[in-house]
Amino acid sequence: MGWTTNPKPGTAAGPCIGACKHLDCAGLRASAEALCHYCKKPIGYGAPWVMIGTTLGDGEKGEPAHFDCGQNLSGGPAVREPPGKRRDRVLARLKELGELKPEAGEEAGHTEADQLLLELINDVEISKAFANIPKWYA
Repeated sequence: MGWTTNPKPGTAAGPCIGACKHLDCAGLRASAEALCHYCKKPIGYGAPWVMIGTTLGDGEKGEPAHFDCGQNLSGGPAVREPPGKRRDRVLARLKELGELKPEAGEEAGHTEADQLLLELINDVEISKAFANIPKWYA
């Protein structure tokens, strides 16, 4: 899955400011109120986050995690893995994604590829800027 943000209330893509009965607004509010897997604080609005514990097509729901929380872990692949090994792993997975059949989920393939490339770049500022770009598949 790729990094995303919950648009702030009152913005064009965000939920209504006050109480409403829109299903989209309820979904965004629920997403913002969900607790981060690492820090146990609400995901909130405007900050990049991702669903962790999911892989392409596994059908598991996963848990949300703030981008900053995931970047500050001491045991994640981006911290422990030597750059050459990380590159090889990312390249191998990108090749696998390129061979997926459309019915396997092109959108999911693109979101996973986004995350892999951001991991390879390994730059918080670039990842945050990328997360703020509206996605056509969101």
